[in-house]
Amino acid sequence: MDAILFTFLGLGLLVLPFVPLAIELRASRDVAPLAIDEDEPIDASRLTATASDVTYIPHIDVDRTIFRDNVAASDIRVGTACRFQRLYGMPIIFGASRQVRPERDLRQLHSASMTELLAEVRHRMGHARCLVFGDLRLPANTLVEADLVIKGSLQIGESSFVRGDIKARSIEVCAGATVCGSVFAEREIRLGADSAVEGVLSVDGPLWIERSWIGSAANAVSVSASEIGIRGGACVYGQMIATRRGRFDKAIDARDAIGVDVVGGGK
Repeated sequence: MDAILFTFLGLGLLVLPFVPLAIELRASRDVAPLAIDEDEPIDASRLTATASDVTYIPHIDVDRTIFRDNVAASDIRVGTACRFQRLYGMPIIFGASRQVRPERDLRQLHSASMTELLAEVRHRMGHARCLVFGDLRLPANTLVEADLVIKGSLQIGESSFVRGDIKARSIEVCAGATVCGSVFAEREIRLGADSAVEGVLSVDGPLWIERSWIGSAANAVSVSASEIGIRGGACVYGQMIATRRGRFDKAIDARDAIGVDVVGGGK
């Protein structure tokens, strides 16, 4: 009798852990996945659907303004000047920037190997990633295909094209250059005239922008910095976050634009 009792007790202990699984299989409470409409455009109302502190306005088209709140719109256009801290838009256009940037013809660029580019600097090569111990300057009109982690400063030469993510202490993307990836820096980032970044852009310090494109209609991104200064114009798809202050002025140098506090201002 005792043997039978111990047998049933042992079987019970073996089966007990599987009871919740059996109940779940018989009566699943999972919610079916939502269908994704690939033809539906991404706009700010969808980007901020879960945010409770955002003022949503369908369209914003102003010449000069101060955005007091966290403002979202399907499109935001500012003609001459503004101050802001957090904007969401698809797109956000400052000045007379074109909404679509010109296509690049990569065949005109010199395709450089990382061995060639890093010949004179201390570095470590990994699978599709390069770690550089010091500063690095990429020459103009060069095609680079690699993720770069720079322990110093990075300068991307004029009209060059980097296909990969980059991280450095400070980064300068010179005029006409493109980064097809995300950009991260500790100190500061400078985007020269007619440059472009296709991925996320984040810096602990200030960000200077001069007539640049960030993100695309098919790829909403996040741009964040302690301070953002925009000169001439810019076109950004997604969100812009200036944790201290941000300013666009069509006429003055982006670095001088930072000196004014954001005092607010949704339209």
